Amino acid sequence: MSKLNVYLELPQEAKEEEVELEAEESVEVKENKPAGSRWAPFRGIAFSLLTAVCFGFSNVLIKKAPLLNGLDQLCISLLLNLVFMLMVIGVKRTNPFGPRKHLCLLTARGIIGVVAMAFLFIGLVLIPPSDCSAILHSNIIITAVLARLFLGEKLGLVHLLSLLLTIFGVLF
Repeated sequence: MSKLNVYLELPQEAKEEEVELEAEESVEVKENKPAGSRWAPFRGIAFSLLTAVCFGFSNVLIKKAPLLNGLDQLCISLLLNLVFMLMVIGVKRTNPFGPRKHLCLLTARGIIGVVAMAFLFIGLVLIPPSDCSAILHSNIIITAVLARLFLGEKLGLVHLLSLLLTIFGVLF
């Protein structure tokens, strides 16, 4: 951690004299460096693109398996996710349920995530993957509205315009 010294704003005639605040008024700042190296942001972008490619293939494969309904495919997907995550938990030696104080929040997030995935898999069986993907990625509209209602985030003119364009793009 490094110390960030806070300086007083001085009047014009005293600009040449800098007055440093006392040590007890110094602010502790924890440096927020990305994990790894300077290449970490690029790795993040690469992993995000790989995720998009994997989701694209997954959506196409769901449509190519007409004998399985959406819930059957969801069950297989979640089972494979469970096996993979158990391997990761075993290697990392982490608590799969997170901190105890966040257990209810994590449980609610898990339930909502499973329900969302079930709706996605059923939707992919019923409509073309491109339409389903466009509707799915309109979740930014819902996220913005919920952030405004529950977190008090402000929506400016640019945000509202972007939301209207997103709605227009999904509908037409």
